Amino acid sequence: MDGGLSHKGEYLRKVFDAIPSMVFLMDRYLNILDLNQAALGFTGADSTGKSIKLCGEIMRCTNAIESKEGCGTTRFCKECVVRNAVGSALQGDTVWRKEFKMILQRDNGTQEVFFLVTASPFEWEESSLVLIVLEDVTELTKLRGIVPICSICKKIRDDHLYWESVEEYIAKRTNLEFSHGICPECMKRYYPEYS
Repeated sequence: MDGGLSHKGEYLRKVFDAIPSMVFLMDRYLNILDLNQAALGFTGADSTGKSIKLCGEIMRCTNAIESKEGCGTTRFCKECVVRNAVGSALQGDTVWRKEFKMILQRDNGTQEVFFLVTASPFEWEESSLVLIVLEDVTELTKLRGIVPICSICKKIRDDHLYWESVEEYIAKRTNLEFSHGICPECMKRYYPEYS
């Protein structure tokens, strides 16, 4: 590749734009300084101007849009995983990954989107910057929320293809405990003499 890097800027731009996940170059104030083609396509941002925008503005976060003061000013901003990822990365965490949900404005209203966020800090020309990668995992997250249940006995199949009762399945995944009773409909159907 000795001749391949002769035009480093153009080469690196092509590599940056070839990444299929959304990539943002951000400063410590959450200003987006640059973004790749995947991010442009998702956000619908203007690629002609190099205007600096805040993350919530360019992603069209409902909290940022609905606030008069904009991104970074709402009570929800303290919980923003992008904001926290940038802060954490700048404090020395080389890679910070977390799945989170954003409610974004779209042409047809709001949309719930799940992202896997990765943040990696670096220094450039005496500035502390963070590379943020957002992978849209909405479909995978929703599929994970689908639980296969037997239509006859109501046992649930887990990730290891083992079938277990609803009570066992829920008890393993939550801190819930079950007690048993009989609903009025079952009482009438199975024990009519007691209803």
